[in-house]
Amino acid sequence: MSAPTEAAAAVRPPFPEIFEDMSLPLRTAAGLLGLTPWTVERLIDRGILTTVQGGQYRYVTLTSILTYRRLGR
Repeated sequence: MSAPTEAAAAVRPPFPEIFEDMSLPLRTAAGLLGLTPWTVERLIDRGILTTVQGGQYRYVTLTSILTYRRLGR
């Protein structure tokens, strides 16, 4: 992987390290964002939200959810 660019570093707000390992089920993430699960799937496919694979389920990382909300999207 390449190092993050300065622009990407400027966009990514700092979060406490405890949030780094946390993730939420897709439906819970959709509820927090006020979106449908289908819309959250599209955001994941576009690379806007990051996920972790947990068996047959995908979990959205808490840091990507908080970043998306902070950007006001």
